[in-house]
Amino acid sequence: MKSAPVETTDIAQSFPSPSTSSSIQIPNIQGNSELTTIVINNVNDENECSINSDLSEAIHSMTLGDHSNDKAFFTSALNTSDKIFIISKGPCQPDGPFPKKNIVYCQPCWIFCTSSSWTNGINDWIRISEKIKLHEKSLSHINACLTADRWEKNNTLSEDLKSQINIEVGFWRQVIKRIINVTLTLGIQNLSFRGHNEKMNSENRGNFLAIIDLLAKYDPVLSELLQRGPKKISYLSPTIQNEIIDMLSECVKKSIISDVQKVPFFSYITDTTQDIRKQDQMSQIIRYVVIEKNEDNKPIKLRIEESFLGFCLLNDHSASGFSDKILENIKNYGLDIGKLRGQGYGGAAVMAGVYNGVQTKIKAHCPLAEYIHCNAHNLNLVLNDTMNASIEIQNFFAIIQKLYVYFALSGKRWKILTEILPVGGVTLKKNILQKLQIFQENGA
Repeated sequence: MKSAPVETTDIAQSFPSPSTSSSIQIPNIQGNSELTTIVINNVNDENECSINSDLSEAIHSMTLGDHSNDKAFFTSALNTSDKIFIISKGPCQPDGPFPKKNIVYCQPCWIFCTSSSWTNGINDWIRISEKIKLHEKSLSHINACLTADRWEKNNTLSEDLKSQINIEVGFWRQVIKRIINVTLTLGIQNLSFRGHNEKMNSENRGNFLAIIDLLAKYDPVLSELLQRGPKKISYLSPTIQNEIIDMLSECVKKSIISDVQKVPFFSYITDTTQDIRKQDQMSQIIRYVVIEKNEDNKPIKLRIEESFLGFCLLNDHSASGFSDKILENIKNYGLDIGKLRGQGYGGAAVMAGVYNGVQTKIKAHCPLAEYIHCNAHNLNLVLNDTMNASIEIQNFFAIIQKLYVYFALSGKRWKILTEILPVGGVTLKKNILQKLQIFQENGA
């Protein structure tokens, strides 16, 4: 059983109120022979002595003596550092009498147990021996003593927790690393993630879980993860998949934006398309030139890059709505609008209008941003106009379409067609076109 006083003598009561600088004799406090004389200087005009902070700390330190782990000096809840300090000083058992609160307490229970009456102290001196015997047999006291013993041997609970946490952190880092690699593989190969029934024992669980299950047969980390059971944390849910995809997407986007920020100029290409919810999504593409350099930092090659930055929802389809959204996106990406040298859209009036179109509104912010009609749209318009301008071309493609439909709708006819055509590197469609060309030449 370990007992200790709760309060010590207040040394401030031993200080007189000097009118001048003086040397004050302090009596021996709790057997501390080192604290004998304190010199107090810097007396103010109102005869009040002022003690600098260093001298105050020295007085406090010497006053504590060998009992600095006394409960009286810890008025708030103990933290880990306090517990380590108290245990390192050993049992606090000074000689009495204890002038203000003549009580004893159990040091292990004070540190590691909050439900015991011995935490706050006992002063029932008549039955103290009986109370000590009962307390020593209590379960809370035994557990507190065992914990204190472990801390004294430097095998603290915090060290055990730290070791366990480090093991868990290492394990989950390995798990996340493998999940990220699987996510990257499916994304690069443009494969879907999810299946119809996303359970590990399902036959249609999707590509993601199927690859995880396959790797678990050869990888001990994933094998341990799956053996933990279906109701345990696994980081394999669709929510985690989407979060990882979003984080990887942000990493790629930041890398692209970082490259664009380094170039002297860039172009912005955009178009819209409806999603499954019938909402217009605006695509964002940045076209820029990368200057490749050698080891001597000299330019050796120019490389044109077109990078897709993602979709954004477009609610306002007017020219002002389009231009405001484009300017907002460029600003959010941290790009300099002054470097914009090209803007590529479709040929609709709202985009290409020279008075109130998007291209005109963008030029108001950056006059050097030239509008370029989208090449794909141009090609589509050329083909469409060409078809409508010639009856012969319309008939030609109509015959090709009818021939293909005639043979494709019947397996028997398709088989006959493939048997009479020569076997080689020429595809069936190209072979038909060649035959038709020969027929037209002979007929002409």
